[in-house]
Amino acid sequence: MWGLMKKMCPLEENKVCDNCLECNICDLDPNKTCDNCAKCIDPKTAYKTIIIEEILLEEDLKKKLKIIDEKTEK
Repeated sequence: MWGLMKKMCPLEENKVCDNCLECNICDLDPNKTCDNCAKCIDPKTAYKTIIIEEILLEEDLKKKLKIIDEKTEK
């Protein structure tokens, strides 16, 4: 069941990750792999906000995945 969950690309919306590793490239030096130095982060805008749409407990996640599995089997 868990194998059906696919990792999504953080750079392109609605794209499944194909392990291209483009998301690991440094924003300041495209020839460098990101090492989390944070030099690319503007201190004035460093704080980001995320919206939590849903919190799933393990049992709720299993129920939700079962429903998805049943829909895809049809």
